[in-house]
Amino acid sequence: MCGISYQGVGASQRVLVLAEIKMIVLTLIAMSMPEMEGGKYTVMDPLNVTSVPPVGRLILRSWTEFGREEIRGVKQQRLDADR
Repeated sequence: MCGISYQGVGASQRVLVLAEIKMIVLTLIAMSMPEMEGGKYTVMDPLNVTSVPPVGRLILRSWTEFGREEIRGVKQQRLDADR
């Protein structure tokens, strides 16, 4: 039996495990470029927005992928300007 609820793991170790998972997730988000699919989301319940999350798809793209597209866009603009 492994997992976060395993009794062999003390409470202080659980806190450390959760903190480590949180740091890994935050690092992945910091190393990416978040954007909404289609640039929009839907609010399902406008009267209760604090407890009902909006519906949409969050896309995490790597900075290198974003940089390649930016470079391609700049090169294409230069080619279009030369024509």
